[in-house]
Amino acid sequence: GRNANIGFEALKELIGATLAEQVRDVSLRLYFAAWQSARERGVLIEPGRLFFAPGTAPGDTYRLAYSSIAQNRIAEGVVLIAEEIRKARIDADGMRQRAGG
Repeated sequence: GRNANIGFEALKELIGATLAEQVRDVSLRLYFAAWQSARERGVLIEPGRLFFAPGTAPGDTYRLAYSSIAQNRIAEGVVLIAEEIRKARIDADGMRQRAGG
């Protein structure tokens, strides 16, 4: 399969406004939970849209800056981010189950 980025309006047309808003809310909670926890552990995640020309950024990217990080610490940071995303996904799954979804 191939992934394609779509805007929020297109998502609403595909799955309906209510479900699209729920998907957006859980996605944002997932991102911010991982971002906050990773930051507390010394890893910064930046929205990728800041590094694209206006109007050209896909909506689902983030930037890993490594130019000022020692090479032997890069893998450690990537593992930490993966752990935080995994934890946030588990939390989001729990919210979905409690909401009856």
